[in-house]
Amino acid sequence: MATVARTAGLAPATLYRHFPSRAALTAAVFTGDLEGCATLVEEALADTDPRRGLVMLLDEVAKQQIQNRAFADAFLGQAPALPAFDALRRRTLDLLGDLVRRAKASGGLREDFSPGDVFVMLYANRGFAAMPQESAERASNRLTALFIEACFIQPRALQKA
Repeated sequence: MATVARTAGLAPATLYRHFPSRAALTAAVFTGDLEGCATLVEEALADTDPRRGLVMLLDEVAKQQIQNRAFADAFLGQAPALPAFDALRRRTLDLLGDLVRRAKASGGLREDFSPGDVFVMLYANRGFAAMPQESAERASNRLTALFIEACFIQPRALQKA
């Protein structure tokens, strides 16, 4: 907590007045990120085209991951195990499952795709966050594009013989 206060340019007492414990500070940091994850999944699910919604979600979470490691940790379920997160985390995962089911039902998503595959992509993308911003964005965009292409069924006319 002393390091956080010093980094923020605050006196430790000021930090403790707002966040009486490390858990309270952690909850404050991750709650917004986890709510952001839930909002993205809700927006993707609200799209009338489940493929477009899933692609938007994949693109956006990959971008967010490069810009904000805490966002990705919240999405990947690595935010601290705090009771305040459990319901929101479960709700977000349920919505992601609904989006995947809708995309499969539309006939565009591979039958063997699972919500866990989104996490596979994010774990692969995670390493880019340590790179310089411009390089990280290029690498992340490329990985996301390849991942999306691999996840969706191509119309027969586009498949190579």
